[in-house]
Amino acid sequence: MIDQPQDRRGKVMADTTTLMLLKSIKELEKKSTTDSLTGLHNRDFWEQETPILEQSKRMGYTIISIDVDGLKEINDSKGHLAGDILIKNAANILRHTFRIEDHLIRLGGDELCVIVPYDMDQFKNAYEEYLINTLDQDESKVPSMEQFIEKILTDRFNDKIAAFSNSPEAGEYQVALSFGMCTSLPNDNLTPPHNLTKAFNNADARMYLMKELHHQSVTNNI
Repeated sequence: MIDQPQDRRGKVMADTTTLMLLKSIKELEKKSTTDSLTGLHNRDFWEQETPILEQSKRMGYTIISIDVDGLKEINDSKGHLAGDILIKNAANILRHTFRIEDHLIRLGGDELCVIVPYDMDQFKNAYEEYLINTLDQDESKVPSMEQFIEKILTDRFNDKIAAFSNSPEAGEYQVALSFGMCTSLPNDNLTPPHNLTKAFNNADARMYLMKELHHQSVTNNI
C-alpha cells in the first residue's frame, strides 16, 4: 500500500518530534552531570560513570585528587566572586593539561578530580620501550608501571600550573593546587577489575600530604 501525502507528512512530523525529544533528553542528561560554574563534570557524573569504568579489563586509570589551595582565605578576604574566579582558573589549568578523553570533574567546593584512562596494550608498549632505554640503570631505581605513568602526569601537570601562573589568563589571583595520584591497573581476579573509589581515597590521602607540605612551606616563609 502506497502512503498518501498526508500520511507521509504525519510520519515526518512524528520523526522530527522524536528527534527533538531525544535531543532534549540528551541535553538534560548532560546538564545534570555538568558543574554550572566551571563547565566540568560534577559529582553526579562521578557517581554514574565510575561503576561503568570499573568494569573494563582493557583500560587502566589514574585518578588525580586536586584541591585549590587558599580558596577559603580568598573567599574571606576578597569575597566569593573572587573565589569563583580562582576555581574557574583551576578548571582552565585542567583543560590545558589533560586530553579530551580524560574526565575532568568538580566534586564540589575546592575539590577537583581527573580520571585519566589509557589502553593497557598501548601503555605496556610505552613502558617496555622505556625499560629497554634504561637497561643500564640500577634496578632499584626503575619505576613500576604505576610510578611510570604518574611521573609523566605529575611533570606535565606541574609544568602547566607554572605556565598558567605566568600567563595573562591567570589575572589577579594566582592558582596553587595540591594534588595526589593513584593508578588502578585491571585485576582479573577482582569483580569488577577496578575499585576506583579506593583509588580515589588513596589519591586523596596523597593530595593532603602535598597540601600539608605547602602549608609548612608558607609557614616557614612567614
